[in-house]
Amino acid sequence: MDKENLKITAITPEDMAVVEQELIRTNRPWPAAELTGKLAFAKTASERHQAVKIYDPNARYEIGDFIYKEYDENLQVGSKATEHFQGGVVLKVVNKTRLPNFPYEMLEVDYDGGGSFRRYLDYMKKTKTEVLLPSNPDGQGKEPEILGEERDPRQTELPMTEKDIKALERNLRKALSSSPAFFGWNDFWQLSSKRIEIPEEKIKEISDELLVAQFS
Repeated sequence: MDKENLKITAITPEDMAVVEQELIRTNRPWPAAELTGKLAFAKTASERHQAVKIYDPNARYEIGDFIYKEYDENLQVGSKATEHFQGGVVLKVVNKTRLPNFPYEMLEVDYDGGGSFRRYLDYMKKTKTEVLLPSNPDGQGKEPEILGEERDPRQTELPMTEKDIKALERNLRKALSSSPAFFGWNDFWQLSSKRIEIPEEKIKEISDELLVAQFS
């Protein structure tokens, strides 16, 4: 796992404050997986503030831009495996290159989400194949359209890879277990301040009543 992945899956005091605020809002216990999803969105919130440009091969893009592209095709996810993907994804431009005798700028893109498209990107990286999109023919400099928030798939899809989500959940569970501010049972968590202590005598009374009811 590279440094960027380690950073996004590490649990900070700010992250624990986010979890605490979520638990303050309700008395119900939260499963670790649900808390992890909330935290994943919180940790990547700054990325969703940046405008997303709709992909147009005739438009100009810069390194660092987020671009929205729709697919309806089979993607190579293994040496002998493909998965059909239909939908839109938000890609990040990580590099720009020009090929000899080719009028387009080639955008090298990456993807932070999961699912079939993540498996496709991972396989491309494994085979050292860049994912490239043509743009800005002959330096025309056309400005791309901006994607409306209601169409942005990042608003509803988990903003991390499955691998990073699992690592984040594992680290969150460790942090919750080691903090006296939280308590859990069967992987459900709530604030210790909301914990209701049942006296030992009451527990014995309930146990006795259940025992009597069992044989009556």
